Amino acid sequence: MPNEAQSQSTQCCPGDRAPSAPFDPFPVLAILLLALWFYSRRNLISGIAKVTSGNRLIVGNQKIRIYAMYGLYPSQPWYDQTGVEFNGGSISKTALTQKIDGRKVKCWHLPKEGSVFGGKVCRVYLDGEDVGEWMVRNGYAVADLSPVRRKIYIRTEKRAKKEKLALHQGTFDHPLIWLRNRFRNSDRVKEILNTQERYDLDDDDFDWIEFGKVAMRVGQAMTDGGGSTAVEVLEWLGDL
Repeated sequence: MPNEAQSQSTQCCPGDRAPSAPFDPFPVLAILLLALWFYSRRNLISGIAKVTSGNRLIVGNQKIRIYAMYGLYPSQPWYDQTGVEFNGGSISKTALTQKIDGRKVKCWHLPKEGSVFGGKVCRVYLDGEDVGEWMVRNGYAVADLSPVRRKIYIRTEKRAKKEKLALHQGTFDHPLIWLRNRFRNSDRVKEILNTQERYDLDDDDFDWIEFGKVAMRVGQAMTDGGGSTAVEVLEWLGDL
């Protein structure tokens, strides 16, 4: 005969509920992964690459700008160890062309980066390899100057500099600095840029806010009818 304690333990009270099954996170996780997959596919541009410059390409009918790195601009000079001038832009473009032109690439669009002259800013991959990193690692491009984006490839750039690869065998301006100086040297921009800004290319000391102010002044120069500046800008856009 069961004792009183045992009989009480087997009795159910009116408010008691049957024990629930343990929570299974798999369905929720599967849904989240599926949503992430659809989102990533929406931002994926895949196809055969046609290189247009040292950091730009076309895939299908979509212009692509490689994220966080800069090849030399099409008409930007590069000087070898003896001081002889070459077209630095052709060096960067040739390297990128030999690497990916005519081959299938995957470009992951970064919506938060917006677009540059109609081109989507993307991380570009060839057979799983980061093309931007390859360009910087082999000395055909340099890291961005933005403090956030610069961190992505700055160590890679330092290795290329230490080993004196490709462009680092000679001398050249960072493409963004060269572009700023090119605009500064036009007559109309000289009227507006009446102060000398200092640009430090160290990792953490570059004044990006000041650089933005210069860009705004350049834009003002163009909208105010600066003829010589407008010619330079159209010339540059034609090279993109």
